[in-house]
Amino acid sequence: MASQGSAWYVDFFRSDYLNVYGHMFTDERAEKESAFVASALDLQPGASVLDLCYASARAQTAVETNLAERAFPERCPFSIEEMLDLGWLPLIGLDKDG
Repeated sequence: MASQGSAWYVDFFRSDYLNVYGHMFTDERAEKESAFVASALDLQPGASVLDLCYASARAQTAVETNLAERAFPERCPFSIEEMLDLGWLPLIGLDKDG
C-alpha cells in the first residue's frame, strides 16, 4: 500500500522490487535493449526516440494551428531533462511577466 502522500509507484519500486528484479538490470542488458530499439525504429546516429514523437506532434500542431510545418523547429528544441521536470514550462516567445 502506498504511503500517505506518495504515488503508488513510489512505494512499488522501492527496495523489495529491486531485491527481486535488480539482478536483471545490467549495463549489458541496457546496451542490448537500446541497440534493439534504435535498430527497430531505424534511428539515425544522433537521433533520439523523442524525435519520432516530436515529428508527429509537429505535423499535428501545424494542422491544428493552420501554420506551415516549417514554422516549427525540425527537431525538438527541448532536452529530456527539461521535459521530465514537472516544474518546467517552455516560455518561448513570452516575456517572464507574460
